[in-house]
Amino acid sequence: MRQAVLASLLLIVAMMAVGTARAQALGAGECRIPEAERERLLALDIEAFDRTASGGWRPWFEAGCLADTAALIEAYMAAHPDHAGNDRELHFHAAQVHAFRGDYAAARAHLRHASYPEDRRDPSRPDAWNVYMRATDAFLARDRDALAGIYRQMGGEDEGEAAAEPHSLFGPPPRRRKRMPYLDVVRGLLACFDRPYGEAYDAACRAQ
Repeated sequence: MRQAVLASLLLIVAMMAVGTARAQALGAGECRIPEAERERLLALDIEAFDRTASGGWRPWFEAGCLADTAALIEAYMAAHPDHAGNDRELHFHAAQVHAFRGDYAAARAHLRHASYPEDRRDPSRPDAWNVYMRATDAFLARDRDALAGIYRQMGGEDEGEAAAEPHSLFGPPPRRRKRMPYLDVVRGLLACFDRPYGEAYDAACRAQ
């Protein structure tokens, strides 16, 4: 179960990276979601609305309807109070859409509801989720030092760090920290820290 959840989350992260460039190119929310379509989406179950890589709110995000997409996710949470307490992914996705629009304050407000309390953390979710939320918040808060520290905590290395580790030709290889999921996303946020979130989240920054 734990591995299946993690695989699903990583797939969605990868798909959103592909859609980011299109959303950025089409502008910050010039298009509108038709009312009939909005009502249809609000009636979907949580799996269809938020947990598929190409359905629910995502096509409208990819079309560049960023303002309406953020409002749609917020309206979905309001229309489904039965998900309260289990809507952390929805809050995170609302945060992302706001961040793509450049509204970091609105994004950070949603991020505060995206982490699992340590005493109530769902054991089926990877431990890396809360760390990833802290990394995203550090980027949005424009705190490079905090983001760099979280990157190292996740198993990332400063430039030249691995080369500095002493090891013998005949001895064991140098130990490397276990790398957490989402490390590549955080690497991109750090590599492109001075760019807007939508660019820093894109796959191109993860390769730097």
